[in-house]
Amino acid sequence: MANRKPIKQAHEHFHVENFLNWLNHAYRTDFKVIAEPDPPEAIIKSSRRTSWVEISTAFLNSAYAQDVLSYATPGETHKSIAGGLTISPDEQFAHSLVGVIKKKLEKKSYFPFYEKYGPGYLVIPIHNPFLDEESMKRAKAVWSRTIINDFGYFRSIRVAYKSLGDWKLKLWKR
Repeated sequence: MANRKPIKQAHEHFHVENFLNWLNHAYRTDFKVIAEPDPPEAIIKSSRRTSWVEISTAFLNSAYAQDVLSYATPGETHKSIAGGLTISPDEQFAHSLVGVIKKKLEKKSYFPFYEKYGPGYLVIPIHNPFLDEESMKRAKAVWSRTIINDFGYFRSIRVAYKSLGDWKLKLWKR
């Protein structure tokens, strides 16, 4: 199998930078990346405090993830889902997104970063060609029925989605 690590790192680096640009603009801060331990993807520092950022991607479903990742990885044979029928895309995506968030909120290995820097930021880039308001409503409905053992390691959760050629960030309300 081809090495996906460089693609993963580039993807995460991009989304950390996108998040910091948004954070610095929205809150008039001056956060910069000071370390990239992986995990989390970045330790960030402003003139007032230090925090951390974790990135985890939500895809439409596992087949779409395989399509995107195999296409993006040099030396890997592309496993396209082109021409296939996607049944209940909103339902598939809702479970994918909620599963990603749940896994991160329940992950105990963030404790050392939480203990040292306080709550971090979780950013979830979304790769879903069918994404719309209905997709997000469906995800919220699945979220409302999901039992989560949230350790409180994250200050906020933001979903990142592409809109008009740019990556936007939106708060995921718990």
